[in-house]
Amino acid sequence: MNVNIDTIIFYILHYVLPYGIALTLFFLLDMFMVRTYERYDKDVFWEKNSKRFLIVGLIALGYVILRMIYHAIRTKPWWIQLMIIKHNIWLYFADNPMIIKAYNFCHEIHMIIHYAITTYFIYYLNAFSVVFFFGIVFFLISLRWRVSIPRTANVMIPTVFTFPRLFMNFLGYQTPIADFVLKGKIKAKISENLNDAYLLATQGYQDNGEKYNGGAGGTARVQTQKATRIAMRRVKVSVKTRADNKRVAHILIKQSRETETDRSIEGVLKGLGERISGNNIYFPPDPVYSIDEKGYIFDSSVSYKADEELGSFKAIFANPFSEINKVENGGMGSAKAIVDLWKDMWKWFFHLTPFALYQTIVTKADTKFYRDTSADKAKFIAKQNLDLSVIKEPRNDDGQTIAEAEETAVRVAKARRLGSDGLDASLEAFGIHGQFKDVIVGGSNASYHYSLPPDPKLVNDFEKIQDGIANKMKLNTPPTLSLKAGILTVSMNNPVNIPVSFKDMILKRKKGANTVLSAVAGVDAWGKPIYFELNDKNTPHALLFGNTGTGKTVTIMNIVYSIMSFASPDEVRIATIDGKGNSFAFLAHDSKHPNPYLWAEPGDANSDIDYVRALTLAVRREVMNRIDLFKKAQVTKLDDYNKKLKSEGKKPLYRILFIVDEFSAIIQQDQNLKMNQQYLSVLKNMEYLAKMARSAGVHIIAANQSARKTLVPGEFSANMPGRLTLGLAEPIESEIAVPETGLKPHLINRPGEFYSLMSGGPANPEHGFSPYLTDGEMFALNDKLAEKFGMPDYEITREKVMEIAEQGPEYKGVDAKPTPTSTGPMSGSPMPRSRMSNMTTDGDFAKSAKDDFFDRFKKMGTKDRSTKVGSSSPVKNVKHNYAMPQPEPTDKTPLAEILALDEMYYPYLGDHMEVVTKNKECETNEEAKKKAEKFAEKVNKYVVDLKKSKEAEKRSSAGERAKIITHGVNGGQM
Repeated sequence: MNVNIDTIIFYILHYVLPYGIALTLFFLLDMFMVRTYERYDKDVFWEKNSKRFLIVGLIALGYVILRMIYHAIRTKPWWIQLMIIKHNIWLYFADNPMIIKAYNFCHEIHMIIHYAITTYFIYYLNAFSVVFFFGIVFFLISLRWRVSIPRTANVMIPTVFTFPRLFMNFLGYQTPIADFVLKGKIKAKISENLNDAYLLATQGYQDNGEKYNGGAGGTARVQTQKATRIAMRRVKVSVKTRADNKRVAHILIKQSRETETDRSIEGVLKGLGERISGNNIYFPPDPVYSIDEKGYIFDSSVSYKADEELGSFKAIFANPFSEINKVENGGMGSAKAIVDLWKDMWKWFFHLTPFALYQTIVTKADTKFYRDTSADKAKFIAKQNLDLSVIKEPRNDDGQTIAEAEETAVRVAKARRLGSDGLDASLEAFGIHGQFKDVIVGGSNASYHYSLPPDPKLVNDFEKIQDGIANKMKLNTPPTLSLKAGILTVSMNNPVNIPVSFKDMILKRKKGANTVLSAVAGVDAWGKPIYFELNDKNTPHALLFGNTGTGKTVTIMNIVYSIMSFASPDEVRIATIDGKGNSFAFLAHDSKHPNPYLWAEPGDANSDIDYVRALTLAVRREVMNRIDLFKKAQVTKLDDYNKKLKSEGKKPLYRILFIVDEFSAIIQQDQNLKMNQQYLSVLKNMEYLAKMARSAGVHIIAANQSARKTLVPGEFSANMPGRLTLGLAEPIESEIAVPETGLKPHLINRPGEFYSLMSGGPANPEHGFSPYLTDGEMFALNDKLAEKFGMPDYEITREKVMEIAEQGPEYKGVDAKPTPTSTGPMSGSPMPRSRMSNMTTDGDFAKSAKDDFFDRFKKMGTKDRSTKVGSSSPVKNVKHNYAMPQPEPTDKTPLAEILALDEMYYPYLGDHMEVVTKNKECETNEEAKKKAEKFAEKVNKYVVDLKKSKEAEKRSSAGERAKIITHGVNGGQM
């Protein structure tokens, strides 16, 4: 092949030489800047330059003096003569042939240079433009990466030739080019982690900068440095962002053949993981030795979703001149807003990949064409009974809509990350090195998410540093830190309150549920509904805690109305009692805006405790009657019973939601009850309902201000598995209300903010915010419901409720309304009320109302042991004067049936304690043994108290008789 030498020379002169000069000048400039920066010191600068300033000043002064002298002597005759002589000498030399030849030679050189400049100028200009443009880009990138410009070029230049890697998207990789850059960046950072001594060692230099003697040798330390650098040069790095939303990275530094070198490698690698982490890649600080790979490895696996990283292009273009960005309004200012806009736009284009576009399209398609599949296999379908047009768009205290408040909240939340006292710096100060992912705002809360490496040295007790972070950031309330699946969540109060829409919450709820009591308590930070569902299995009843002013009643109303939205009055009825007023009075039938879902008139323990007690007893009697119905129908729960009714063409039974607000204020009044009125005890009846009501279709929501066990007894709360907690007063209450979660409800300071354990228990707590329903909106909802369903009568009237209480615990009166079957829940004939028997004179104490109750039981024989203990009517033991459960229990009777026995059987159990303490279950089950011992203590205490009460009545009766005998009937009038 013929080679044209002119063509080669052309390309060398036009491209090689210009780019060589440009590159050389650029690297010389870079070396100068680096050395200047290394040597730069303000004190030295002023010290050295003060002398230079003095020298420059003296030179300028000398120049001025000489110029003054020149102007002073230039008019002197001798000076003129001197100039004439100088001119003659110039003329003499100008005519000299040698001078003329020299002049002509210089002129030719000048013309050659001029021609070269005019001919090659454009090529040099292009070379300098290209080199310095990309050089400055690499320089800025190198500053950001904290590596040298050559190593930055080693990463970026090969990237230009990696565009075919885009086709790797079809193999399941999200960001192949970005992964290639990250791979090179990690390699560059690993090389940069070695100081210049390792580089000099591989080039044959000693520590003092001199060459090895004879080109070989060197100290043992230098040779170790040389081997270490060579080992680090063979590092293998892989970065893959896969379609399963994971960015996986792996680093392998091969083991050397020398122990000393391996020790040096281990020293170099110590703490390296933190230095090279970033961009959704997080390594542990120190490597792990792999026997299989024969080397030291770093591994990282971090969640990465391309569409989330890309974000919304529309969201970038916020108005930088809006009121919210003005400095006087606490904003960042228009100039910084514009800069941030450009930064966000560059970031968006950087994350714009084919896979990100694909995932964005899929996500939008799923949202736009979403089909709720919850109704496909659900037992119940939402009916949407509420007229949501009466709900107004909510606004916060500043008058902002949801969209306006969200925009402000996001801006404020992002600003709190930055600065020396920001969240990022605060976490770093306490040894938490993470990569910020995103911030989610909702309610008055901001949740920041950071990716953390699998660091064994990571702080494991976040409670100890929460106060420190609050102090550094000057927060009134400490943040809450939690770690799950490598993601650190930092939740803190946000100054901006985002209102919650009840209408949006209901419209977003799922269409199907496996329970008719499907409610929505609020929404989480993402706006997703947080469900509050009561069923026959895991969550039959629930406790709701909330200090005064935290929005407890408002949250209950959200639950109530969301149930009304889901189910009709034929499926659900609601009974309510309140311990400190009557928050539910507006629902009553005699109010201006009655509600068709009420089972009975609402109760107010503050003004009418007798009715509240009677209503609780009536709910218990409803449960007992339903259980009797189930036995006759040979079923065990409401769903099976309703199936039987439907098969017979009869109307099924509804479920009852029994809401008790201010629970402790009600049960504290039980202390005023006498012994013969214990059947009216709200606590005892609620304990029965908590144990037995689930199968009968009666469910409880008990709300209280405090979670203390002295106010909510353990025997009751043990059967109330559901938990929803708003703000509390003390830390000890948080431990009781949301156990085993580490959550701090006592730090909540916003009404309507809550933690829920209804869905996943302590393992999956939910943090949400309740919408606020105004009185006017609830009135309007009631009116619309009344128009839709009419206004049915109470299922049980106030008169019938009070009659149940008067007749005593054995009453089985006829309900105010006939039940769907001939033997309904409140069916049966009333039994005559027993009266107190005459007092005896043989030393026996007078019979109480409870004794009269026992006297009315008929003697019955022992039934089949397969029947549930205490399920049939009790038999009176004449000798000992107490009721015997039928069938009579033994030590082989299931312990759960014995623990469920009513207090009327406690005197019997006191004489037959072996059926409890020596139960067969206690022999193999330690937990059952503890329950049996606790139950035995309770029975013994009850028996002792009952004996003391009867002895007191006996003494009182004897004293009354003595008074009559001594003074006569009219003794006091003599």
